[in-house]
Amino acid sequence: MERTQLQGPINATLFSPAQLQSIVLSNNQLNGTLDLGTNYGSKLVLIDLQNNAIGEVVQGTGYSKELLLHGNPFCQKVQSSEYCIAPQQKNFCICYTNRKLCGSFLQCTTTSQSKLYYILLQAAMMEAVKSDQLPVDSISLSVPLKDANDYLEVRLDVFPSGDYVFNRTVFSLITSQLNNLTFFERQDAFGPFFFTLNADNYFTGSNKSSNPGIIIGAAVGGSVLMLLLIMAGVYAFHQRKMADRATQQMNPFASWDQNKANGAAPHIKGVLSFSFEELRKCTNNFSEVNALGAGGYGTVS
Repeated sequence: MERTQLQGPINATLFSPAQLQSIVLSNNQLNGTLDLGTNYGSKLVLIDLQNNAIGEVVQGTGYSKELLLHGNPFCQKVQSSEYCIAPQQKNFCICYTNRKLCGSFLQCTTTSQSKLYYILLQAAMMEAVKSDQLPVDSISLSVPLKDANDYLEVRLDVFPSGDYVFNRTVFSLITSQLNNLTFFERQDAFGPFFFTLNADNYFTGSNKSSNPGIIIGAAVGGSVLMLLLIMAGVYAFHQRKMADRATQQMNPFASWDQNKANGAAPHIKGVLSFSFEELRKCTNNFSEVNALGAGGYGTVS
């Protein structure tokens, strides 16, 4: 419960649960006198109360494990106390290159057994992803915390190899591999664990930057396609009109329907027009002797 704005004095009953192994309450506003009492749990190996407002500490409680009080008013008065020595930052990140992103982890315990377990867990995870030839350069475990459901939660940072950028497929493969509990034989005290990958924010930036490009590209492509279709329609209409004009010029009777008694008048160039009197005179008053035949437009003389 680090950095949770806790205030007030600490009751000695906090340290009494038999299965309690560590208490991390650093960077809060706890004050008053610290009294561990004599009924603290036998498995309690770490009490981290750094950077609080504790003014006094009751001596003679018999607690011999690690008690961290650096950053409290008590240490300003008793600087020589072993409880007031600032712990050195420990880095257990396994990096295969000289990356500086690997931070400290596991300040919650100081026994070699607990540290060794997490180091082995980290190494086993690294070996698991390497066995599948996934582009992972290093894996870092951070300080374990408890979530809202009181479950132990360890942040896991996965760093890609070189300039590689993880995609969703690789994220899925990493999640599947780290959820395979057979790659590491866990201790019974820790119980089962599962791995969830928070990749939403990782892809948010790239999605936002690519969406405008996709929209603009689709709009331009649609406009070009529409313009091409319009041009093709105009060209086809023009060609059809030219073909009809050429057909009429080559065959004046093309518009006549052979199966009907009537049809459009043929367009014949160079034909002279005659008056009614001229026609009557030439045909001898439309005599049947001069008749050449009959058609859709009457008798031809």
